[in-house]
Amino acid sequence: MNNKDFESASVTAERLGVTVRAVQKWAASGKIAGAQKIGRTWFIPKNADISSNVTEVHAEKHETKTYGRPMPLMTGSFEPGKCAEYIVSLHDEDDRAIALGEYYYYTGQPEKAIETAEPYLNSKEPHLRYSAAVICIYANLARGNHHKASAAIANMRELFKKEISADAPKEIKAIGVLTSLSASVLWHQPVPEGVPRLEDYLRYLPHGYRLWGCYLLAHHAYLENDYSRALAIADMGLALSEQLYPVPAIYAHIVAVMALMSLRRIDEAKKRFELLWSIAGNDRFVEPIAEHHSLLYGMIEVYFKRSHPKEYEQIIAITDVFSAGWREIYNVNTSEKITSLLKPTEFAIAMLYSRGWSAQDIAAYMELSESTIRNYIKAIYVKLGVSDRHALQKHMMK
Repeated sequence: MNNKDFESASVTAERLGVTVRAVQKWAASGKIAGAQKIGRTWFIPKNADISSNVTEVHAEKHETKTYGRPMPLMTGSFEPGKCAEYIVSLHDEDDRAIALGEYYYYTGQPEKAIETAEPYLNSKEPHLRYSAAVICIYANLARGNHHKASAAIANMRELFKKEISADAPKEIKAIGVLTSLSASVLWHQPVPEGVPRLEDYLRYLPHGYRLWGCYLLAHHAYLENDYSRALAIADMGLALSEQLYPVPAIYAHIVAVMALMSLRRIDEAKKRFELLWSIAGNDRFVEPIAEHHSLLYGMIEVYFKRSHPKEYEQIIAITDVFSAGWREIYNVNTSEKITSLLKPTEFAIAMLYSRGWSAQDIAAYMELSESTIRNYIKAIYVKLGVSDRHALQKHMMK
């Protein structure tokens, strides 16, 4: 061997910008013509053509690198009230744009959210396409455009239907599993058969997304009427978060309030709602609260109507439009029909009354007179064309 015509594997690796192990692997598998091994060291011909090997490695590195972190605001840790500073601090321009789209949605600006996110629906990078799809689903519901929301749902499902296959990387598969559960929770539907359990993939998610995953699992347990389990999952997710992730923390506290209300632990529910608003209020994240109006059993009226009238008006306005879009899709896809005849306060009272609360209980909780509540109930009966509590239950969300 003429040493002038050869170089060590380490020199080749440094020159080509790949690992020494990659060069050694190519040499051992015969992909480098003329490579020779002396002792434990591989020597590579200086004129060897290994460009195809290098291209393959760089392509693999690029593919792995480009699947970045989805929903950077959802998965971000920052001090409440410092959301704008956090978005500016993101180094990647596309991450900043997606985070800004999220911010617009959470603060009740769906038009701006869609305008910001829509250009990424056809991005070459999956995490950007996924993030844009999620934003557009919810923002279009918040605009009352259920047709575009449905299209965004189809886009998201198409994006990740391959990611729950057995050969997908676990980090990507975890996003696919979470996506499937998210759609099931959003539309109050069972998880499709064949979808793996999210519990088995939580550890592969970005930290903030793990808490979002706990919210989804808790909400799913709530929809199965397992309120104690829903509360336990939400609290476990919050307890295991080493840092504060404001957005998923808001959602986790919301589902905890839902569970506490269903368990008739009213004082605890009120304290928990105060806690979630101490996080959400700093950045005016009102949209997540409005999304869950019908499941919060009048808590929005109790907490906001007198002490935060501006926020109350904004939340109710969002609720009216979001709920209308949600009902359009839900009623098309299921045999059940969710009523659209009740105003938000009427819906809250109807939910409580259909769950066995007396007019006296509701009056004490909502700080209204019992006669006022009874008048509400009469008006609800007239609107729905029912005459008793049992018939009322058929019109309310299960």
